[in-house]
Amino acid sequence: MTALPQHRMTASQFFAWVKTQPEIPDRCVVVDVPVSNDNWMAVSGKLVGYLEHPAIQHYVIIDLTQPLIIHHRRLRAEQWATQILSSGSLRLDPPGLDVDLSEVFETG
Repeated sequence: MTALPQHRMTASQFFAWVKTQPEIPDRCVVVDVPVSNDNWMAVSGKLVGYLEHPAIQHYVIIDLTQPLIIHHRRLRAEQWATQILSSGSLRLDPPGLDVDLSEVFETG
């Protein structure tokens, strides 16, 4: 399996990288943590591109100021469900991960 880069990328850099890879994990999770208003504007610009890419199964946006998580989960090829969470746990399936939000927001 192809390893995803371990550094920050813009959406256009990510999509350019994806095109060069012979094999992309089909259970890809993308996480954004916007830290400024400009970053929030960039999230809205990336959303459509991420949701159109077939390898991406989850697009998670973490707002550390609230605390709040916006989770977009692929249901079928062009159908997504959106969940907004501030407590509890986040299920990422596939690949089969459970994330305790108290650990994300350091409340527990």
